[in-house]
Amino acid sequence: MLLIPLLLLGSVSPGQVDLALGPQVQGAAIGSTVEVTLTAVAPFAPTLESFTAIDAILSWDPAKLLFIEADAAAYPWFVAGFLTDPDGINTSITDGEALYTLLAAPGAPVVIPPDLDAVIFRFTVLADGGVVSLKATSGAFGKTRVLSTAVNREITGDISATATILNPAVSYCTPGTSANGCMATLSAVGLSSATAPSGFVVTAANVEGNKSGTFFFGDNGRQANSWGSGTSFQCVVPPVRRTLIQMATGAPNTCDGLMIRDLNALWCPTCIKPAKNPGAGAVIQIQLWYRDPFNTSNQTTSLSNALEFTVGP
Repeated sequence: MLLIPLLLLGSVSPGQVDLALGPQVQGAAIGSTVEVTLTAVAPFAPTLESFTAIDAILSWDPAKLLFIEADAAAYPWFVAGFLTDPDGINTSITDGEALYTLLAAPGAPVVIPPDLDAVIFRFTVLADGGVVSLKATSGAFGKTRVLSTAVNREITGDISATATILNPAVSYCTPGTSANGCMATLSAVGLSSATAPSGFVVTAANVEGNKSGTFFFGDNGRQANSWGSGTSFQCVVPPVRRTLIQMATGAPNTCDGLMIRDLNALWCPTCIKPAKNPGAGAVIQIQLWYRDPFNTSNQTTSLSNALEFTVGP
């Protein structure tokens, strides 16, 4: 049983059509609205591909993403929507799985390239790490597929692309106060990735100038354990992994020091420390340790606050 009427006849597409979801990774705060685009891709461009219809089974975690709407107005589809289906996939379209159908006008198949942004799906972000993907099948009849201009011919290619939504890094824990009254504070810019060669920069500001230190991180959760008898706390649950030792900028005995590390450029598969890569989906806690030799506690080092973030694909 076919969900899409095969209304169109014509020349057979010579190859296949991939379905991609994008952007692959995007950052968004809880409560904000994000857009995920379903794109029909011609993988053998400039070879032309023609098709008449798409069935796409969307999958997501409803505890992390709340579906709002679909917008297919950018192309003059004959039919576009969550249609009634025999498996009841669309009984609810907010439960984390839904079947969206796109049908071209009779006698007017879609021809790509250029690649076609077929429909935009909008979600409200409820929690960190939401992922939207395509399911190959669901139930007895539900299937993600692209139909060619030839009757009963599917030309579905790759449907493995996913769209991940990451929250900005969250600050937690209290920074220690150094001998010169400095309170090193972490911030992050960009999107953490297990594969990208750059693009997620962690900065420690207000560090004791001209002191050595290193960022360290783990994926075992948060804590706030006293660091000796001083004011610092160890905020990352061991075991931890260290980055490279580096020197803070700035002048001695001041709080104008900076330490900066692009974590993607540290741990990507072709980067300098690939063994430190925590993997996509890992929830990471990170902190700065730095030399503080005149600290009056029983430690000659101090610690910053900490950040927590999720690693994207």
